[in-house]
Amino acid sequence: MSRSGRTLATMIVVALSSWSCGSTAPDVTSEVGAIVVSPASSTIALNAQLPLQAQVQDGSGTILPDAAITWTVQDPRIVSVSADGIVTALSVGTSKVAANALGKSGIATITVASNSAPPASAPPAPAPQAGVARVDVTPATLSVQAGESLQLAATPRDARGSVISGKSVVWASDNPSVAAVNGGHVETSRSGVATISANVDGVKGTATITVHPGPASSVTVTAPSKKLKPGSTMQLSAVATDGKGNVISNQSFFWSSSDINTATVSATGVVTGKRSGNVTITAQTSQSGGKSGSVKINVK
Repeated sequence: MSRSGRTLATMIVVALSSWSCGSTAPDVTSEVGAIVVSPASSTIALNAQLPLQAQVQDGSGTILPDAAITWTVQDPRIVSVSADGIVTALSVGTSKVAANALGKSGIATITVASNSAPPASAPPAPAPQAGVARVDVTPATLSVQAGESLQLAATPRDARGSVISGKSVVWASDNPSVAAVNGGHVETSRSGVATISANVDGVKGTATITVHPGPASSVTVTAPSKKLKPGSTMQLSAVATDGKGNVISNQSFFWSSSDINTATVSATGVVTGKRSGNVTITAQTSQSGGKSGSVKINVK
């Protein structure tokens, strides 16, 4: 080999070894067992910095704290390293970084990743709900007997009729003595009409509840007098009420006398005295198994 060729080969060897050795100090390898660099590998973003730590150990693993460390990089186009071991990412790629001391080297592998990718998109925010345009209360009209209970539902809707969820409802009754409401649950008490309202964000929906008396629970018979002369007449009256005390209007009755020889009673409750004696006049509601009431009359 020519002298120029030997010179070129020497220069190549020096170039390949210089990134890790970084020192021309005499070889005292026997005094150093290993150099541990941490972290041994890492991925950092472009233009980011990463401090490296190097620990010099002798052959028995004892740390040599006074060992001078020189830092070098394999590819200075990708990363640079300061005298204190702080790595700076310069371009995307991978390069080794060496900590050199007393003829030994410890290696760390640094990968530089591009940070130009857009961040992961956040889930789309839910579309804001439109305002409440109306409130539908169902059932909107109802006819029930006193003492019955029922459940109403309120549905807020926007101007397009779409249901709006997650809204609170304020319930109210304009006649709580007829029908009281709590959370849409209605309890009826006496006959009459009540309007139940459901208010959502200031918008009202209503339902109309008509309460009728329940089935007859008792019958009361009254007479203008407890005494009647033979041959005389008098008009009796009968009133039926339900279990809540509501008067049942238009109730028809079957009238009867306990002794038709003493007194008779017409289908409309007119009593006619026949002869002296005591008689019981009874009025019974017309439905099957109806309730009855009575009054005692002394014919004299």
